Amino acid sequence: MISFTLRRLQYSSVFLAAFPSLLWRYIKRDLQSLCIKLPLCECSKITAYQVIANCVIEHIRVDLPTSYQHAFVFIRQLAVLLRDVLNIKTKEVFRKVYEWKFMNCLELWTGAICAYSSEADFKPLAYPLTQIISGVARLVPTASYFPLRLRCVRMLNRIVVSTGTFIPVSMLLLDMLEMKELNRPPTGAVGEAVDLRTTLKTSKPILKTRAFQEACVISVVEELAEHLAQWSYSVAFFELSFIPAARLRSFCKSTKVERNEASFSSGTSFGLIIMCPPCTGDVSKLDL
Repeated sequence: MISFTLRRLQYSSVFLAAFPSLLWRYIKRDLQSLCIKLPLCECSKITAYQVIANCVIEHIRVDLPTSYQHAFVFIRQLAVLLRDVLNIKTKEVFRKVYEWKFMNCLELWTGAICAYSSEADFKPLAYPLTQIISGVARLVPTASYFPLRLRCVRMLNRIVVSTGTFIPVSMLLLDMLEMKELNRPPTGAVGEAVDLRTTLKTSKPILKTRAFQEACVISVVEELAEHLAQWSYSVAFFELSFIPAARLRSFCKSTKVERNEASFSSGTSFGLIIMCPPCTGDVSKLDL
């Protein structure tokens, strides 16, 4: 049913191109469905979100110059909300950013920019969107919002792949490893498996479980590996990988969680530390 709908959508978009007001009426309706009615807390809702997002992105393709103007307005509204949070700093304002409505908008425009990154009419939007995503990721640097930060990192990695532009993602990930929630042994029970993709904030009891700690460490290493792999053929790869490798080594030595130390020492994640042979030298003189 989903594939049938998307195939028919491509042909109906040609018809809507003759009626720009009608086209954007449909897009705004889909945006409302994405932003208000679909918090991604269940797998079924994730599928529904992807269907609607694909519909919006397909509609945008009909008239990219006009779509750029509308997309710029939407992205500017996100930037204004983020600016208000930085200036006012109240709980009510923070909730306007750290909620599914805001994150769904970021996901949608990330997908649109990645889909049309080769188009001169749409690629300039990548820079302001990157600044917004980075600002959201750094807004509240606490362990409770690790899932939200990882979601932002995944969006940034997608933009890097599609545009070929360097974005300093590694610091967002490495800073997570220095927080006490990942450096100290968990005080709670083992806990159930944690799905970091279907939540934005983690409750305090879950923060103390071993399952959450392991999920965060694995996610950090995976996203860091993906980020570095995108530049593995660049002449600047040594400089890009040296600091992450050194900080991962420092984490291995300073962590008080034996399972993390063992997994880094014997698992595939340790390959990040030894990817570049010069990184295995003495790092004691680095100011980390």
